[in-house]
Amino acid sequence: MCWWLDAYAPSQTVKLRDQFKIKTYIETGTFRGIGIKFYSYRFKEVLGCEINNEYFKIASERIKNLNNVRIYKQSSPDFLRFFLEEYRNKKRNDMILLYLDAHFYDILLFLMYLHLV
Repeated sequence: MCWWLDAYAPSQTVKLRDQFKIKTYIETGTFRGIGIKFYSYRFKEVLGCEINNEYFKIASERIKNLNNVRIYKQSSPDFLRFFLEEYRNKKRNDMILLYLDAHFYDILLFLMYLHLV
């Protein structure tokens, strides 16, 4: 279990993964990469973004040996635009799990997420 998560969040994430056969996990606001590393062992593909230079470097170092994880140095809205464009261009129709981490306090950003998705 992740040190900052209670037992409920990971168990529910895995339950959703299994119930809906989700293979891709996306986390915006990756911080130091602890979450994406944790979920790299539970999902086929894990993507994250981090805009802070220091946190991006720490997260990149943490996941450098994980072949199924990619992290992008982008803001969450820019990353989601990029991901959705790729998703559509590849004509993907699989379900993904999107975790909007650390942005619950900003209602305008949340509304932007909803518009993008």
